Amino acid sequence: MQGEEHPETLRWMGNLASILWGQRRFKRVRGGSGAVVEVRKRVLGEEHPDTLTSMSNLAEIFRAQGDQAAARRGGRGNGAAAAGNKERLRERNQSRSSGDWG
Repeated sequence: MQGEEHPETLRWMGNLASILWGQRRFKRVRGGSGAVVEVRKRVLGEEHPDTLTSMSNLAEIFRAQGDQAAARRGGRGNGAAAAGNKERLRERNQSRSSGDWG
């Protein structure tokens, strides 16, 4: 049996959020994505690539709902942190595209 902190559970919660996003059901997406972010922060840490991706996705949900202040926070406490999230994701994606999956 898999609990809420199991990687597969988190992956499926993220998949569900993507489906709800496609259906434009932003309130449900926001709640589910927020839960995924909190669990990933606790289990994986704030700097883990999966946590950063979830935080970025949550920021996009905030933007879609017109909540620019929350989007700038990006799932963290302030705008500077959100900018740091974007930079770390960009670095991770660049290293992956160059073949370094470390």
